[in-house]
Amino acid sequence: MCILAGIAIVLLYAFGETRVPPKNNGQAGTMMASSAQQAPAISTDSLIREAKQMLPTSLQLRIAEMENSVVRGDVKQQQIQVYRQLAHLWDSLKQPDLAAYYFGKAAQLQAHPQSLQFAAGLFLNHLQQTAQGPLHLWEAQQADTLIQQALSLDPHNDTLLVMQAQAMVEMGEVMQGVQQLLSVVKRDSNNVPAHLLLGRLSINSGQYDKAIDHLQKVALLQPQNAEALYYLAVAYRETGHRQEAIRYFQQCKALIRDPDFDKEIDSLIQTMP
Repeated sequence: MCILAGIAIVLLYAFGETRVPPKNNGQAGTMMASSAQQAPAISTDSLIREAKQMLPTSLQLRIAEMENSVVRGDVKQQQIQVYRQLAHLWDSLKQPDLAAYYFGKAAQLQAHPQSLQFAAGLFLNHLQQTAQGPLHLWEAQQADTLIQQALSLDPHNDTLLVMQAQAMVEMGEVMQGVQQLLSVVKRDSNNVPAHLLLGRLSINSGQYDKAIDHLQKVALLQPQNAEALYYLAVAYRETGHRQEAIRYFQQCKALIRDPDFDKEIDSLIQTMP
């Protein structure tokens, strides 16, 4: 079906990167796993080094001084403070990955589930805008490390378990991630993030009927969830239910309210059979 390229563009624009392959025989998960496993390693040191090289000397010296103060610091609270300062600095320099990394370093010292969840969430949110490859894998691995520590402190937190499942998927451990999500919804049938992620993964693997089941659950619980409505439209379109697809596309437009997004949706609708 020829609109799949257009779908990918709209999803990236509105909700971050996703992969929507044509209907297939369930190979999408295998392809994602293979892509992640083949990605060459990338080091945090190399990311920091490359980012520094783009800065003026004055800022490089300032960052080096802050880094040295972390090494010399004997008091944990002092180290936490410096890490957070580095995080805010890199954030101001439009380097979200390094900002997330230093928020994570601070959170690991704090050893508080909420701080760890916050830092992991930064990685998971940003990797949705990152193409598959070494950086994408690094982001997922960083998130997973933080989530594992958070779960060691709060092992029954379903939010963390859903986030960990997402990290697993992005690292190529698709089936493990799916099984963890299914365990969450078995325990809590109203868990919106788990159903939403299962819906997206079902679309990725061409299992549109399963996607509709999960996404309808989200739409029932959160009628204003534009992401769920969009993916429902995609799933209905791919199963040949034109009117349902148009209805959900239009509902999504009404919630997003962006002229560029409207044009993309209208283009998708016009090309529907």
